[in-house]
Amino acid sequence: MSRATLSVTVRHTSVWDSIPIITLGLLLVTIAMLLAPWPPDQAVSTNRSVSYLERIAGRQIDVPTGQSGKTLVWYGRRVLDVLLVCILVMGYGSMALLAWRSEHRALIALIVIGALGTLYTGFLGLYPGPILAAGGFALVLFDAGLNWASHCAAEARHRGAVFGTVNHSGTGFERS
Repeated sequence: MSRATLSVTVRHTSVWDSIPIITLGLLLVTIAMLLAPWPPDQAVSTNRSVSYLERIAGRQIDVPTGQSGKTLVWYGRRVLDVLLVCILVMGYGSMALLAWRSEHRALIALIVIGALGTLYTGFLGLYPGPILAAGGFALVLFDAGLNWASHCAAEARHRGAVFGTVNHSGTGFERS
């Protein structure tokens, strides 16, 4: 078996090894969106949690009388909540692309999806929904990031390059 064929086989195996972890992360986010309680809008005076569908639709309980609560910030939150659903759908699409074609651009997309999802859900507060979603997006982020980093390191080793070093004598990073 040639060196190039071995490299492609190892790379394809590492991609398939990461699919279950990425799937687990995306399923955790899906379960959090469907079943777990999420925080209400800040205009609501009670600490009662809402479902994610109520959050997207903007149906909040206990809005103060005389206030519609529908300001520009309210609409911004609805847009971000819908974008979170779009990010989740793009995550499933990127995972499918990664599984079918071993496309490494899908790893970069999964890294971005994991980072954006973790940041947004991490700032929503200490409610079970955002906590589970942040954990799921973090699984996607770390697994895709580790897979991408190992892919880059394998390519560098294949080309004989050393990342982040200068090949000058006396530095300890000379090529052999």
